[in-house]
Amino acid sequence: SDVLLLARYFMERACSELGVTPIAFTPAAERALTAYHWPGNVRELENLMERSAVLASGDLLDSTDLPEYMTQQSAGCTVIEIGDEMPPEGIDFNGLVDSFETKLISMALSKTGGNKKAAARLLRLNRTTLVEKIRKKGLESKIEVLVEPNPVDVLSS
Repeated sequence: SDVLLLARYFMERACSELGVTPIAFTPAAERALTAYHWPGNVRELENLMERSAVLASGDLLDSTDLPEYMTQQSAGCTVIEIGDEMPPEGIDFNGLVDSFETKLISMALSKTGGNKKAAARLLRLNRTTLVEKIRKKGLESKIEVLVEPNPVDVLSS
């Protein structure tokens, strides 16, 4: 609930340290910041604000300036209502189930910062079952985005 307060603080501090004009957030950026699950907690938010202050091209941060993995996630699940009767055109059962399964796996991986063992525990699956589903769905690249390397480690190698 304090995401925007912290984001503004970290942004003001980063701008002050850089000696640049303070950067504000558009309503779209505010929505994206509050909707994101923040698997890296406060440290992830602080790093993002510092990076945004350095890369900013103006005095407003928009949702398009945020990393793609943040804006692709939705705050909740998509609700598909099916009445008491089957629609005349039918439904794509396998597609709906696959989409729902992918969303649940993505949410669990996001919440655990890409930790497959912890994500499997959240989903009450065996780790090997989750790993196989991740492989079949091609979600490996999503895990790589969630677990960004520490910039200090990258610079020292």
